[in-house]
Amino acid sequence: MGSAADFTGRWTSSGKSIDILWFPLPKRFEAAVIEWIQALKDLELIEEDAFFPDNIWLKHRPKVSSLNRKPVPVMSTKHAVSEAFGIACRESGVKYTPHSAKRCIGTERDERPLTQLERKAWSENMGHENEQITERHYGKLADERRFKVLEHIGTNVGGALLGFTERDIFALGNMVVEFMRNR
Repeated sequence: MGSAADFTGRWTSSGKSIDILWFPLPKRFEAAVIEWIQALKDLELIEEDAFFPDNIWLKHRPKVSSLNRKPVPVMSTKHAVSEAFGIACRESGVKYTPHSAKRCIGTERDERPLTQLERKAWSENMGHENEQITERHYGKLADERRFKVLEHIGTNVGGALLGFTERDIFALGNMVVEFMRNR
C-alpha cells in the first residue's frame, strides 16, 4: 500500500454502512490512517472486514485466517472510537473527539475551491444523505474565521478579489473551461 489516498473501505456508524474513499486531507492525517490499516492487516483482516472492528472481537479474536469465515463485525458502540481518540490525544493537551474529526473534514471542504458536484461527493463520503446535512452540522464558522472572511469582502480588486490565491484563480479558470466544454 502506497498511501492512504489508495484507501477505500467500508465505514459504519449508527447501523449504517457506506463505501468511502480517502479524503484528500493533509499528509499528517494520512500517516495515522496508514498505521491503522497496517494494524488491521497484521491482524489478518481483509477488505470485507470492518474498518473499526467490534471491541469484543478485538479482545477475543478467533482465528481469522479461515477462508470461509464471516466478515469481522463492526463495533457495536461508538464508545470505542471515542476512547481511541482520548488515548491518541491525551499527551497533546487538547481533547479531540470523532465529532471534531468530522468537523475538521467539513471545514477542509469549505476551504477548497470545489465544484458543486465535488462538494456533494465530499458530503456523501462523510456519510451524509445530502450536502445540507454537512452544512448544518459541520459548516459553521468560528467567530474568528467568520470575522476574517467578512473583513476581506469587497476590499480586494482584480486577481486578489476576496483573498483568492493564484491557485484558487487557476482552479476557477479550470471550472469555467470545464463548464464551457460540457455545455
